[in-house]
Amino acid sequence: SARILSCANEHTVEHALLLKTDVGDEILIKAGFGSGYGGTGPKGFSYILALLEFHGVEIDECDIAPEMMERSHYSALTNADLTEIEEASGKAPRLSDYVTDRDFEAIASGTLWRDVPPIIPFGVIDPRLAALAVTFWEGPNDRLRKGYARLEDIVRGRTGLTNSGSNLFSDAFHGVNARLTWPRPDKSEIVGRANLFTGAAMAHRNPRAHRDLSTHATEALSELMLLNHLYRLEADAVPVTTVSAPGDKAGDHPD
Repeated sequence: SARILSCANEHTVEHALLLKTDVGDEILIKAGFGSGYGGTGPKGFSYILALLEFHGVEIDECDIAPEMMERSHYSALTNADLTEIEEASGKAPRLSDYVTDRDFEAIASGTLWRDVPPIIPFGVIDPRLAALAVTFWEGPNDRLRKGYARLEDIVRGRTGLTNSGSNLFSDAFHGVNARLTWPRPDKSEIVGRANLFTGAAMAHRNPRAHRDLSTHATEALSELMLLNHLYRLEADAVPVTTVSAPGDKAGDHPD
């Protein structure tokens, strides 16, 4: 939840935010936001409130005394201040007064995060891509090329195949002579996973292998996440000979 702490002065209204997390921690975003005039304070306030609204955060507002707002400036709110804020009757925030039409439109279109620099989610990166991901922004095109080459080396090492690109992935995952597969009951799911490898090779790996590409940061990160997904799928793949044929005993199936 988020409680807007508002304090009016002669010409404007100053705002701070008291955030409460799912585990009960309270975080003060001290005063610096504003409303009632043009400038960076109101623009930042509008964007932050739009983000909170977009993510479904419960927002209310209460007025506080100038002395309390002054203490918030110095990160010096007391336990008594927090108790007073907690016990104050919250009112519905005047979002229409605080959030600009542009940010309301961004809420509706889902584009609020578009202006935020893309961030690599290292927690989901395959360990074999981690070293390339750490230095990704130093040369996205080079790191993606190396990532595809490394994936091909892994597949060649597991299958004994010697070709490359979409041909390698096709021979490795497609058809009756496939070397690797996934223990899935639905054959169409297996085909779909195999198609991801060949499609990514034709759409992304091949252009990067043959020329230098100038890629927007968002597009580069999206491709890195696609490549990362291929690494994770490859890690789940098993040799075809270990997958039981229909009718085999249940105990013969791989975990």
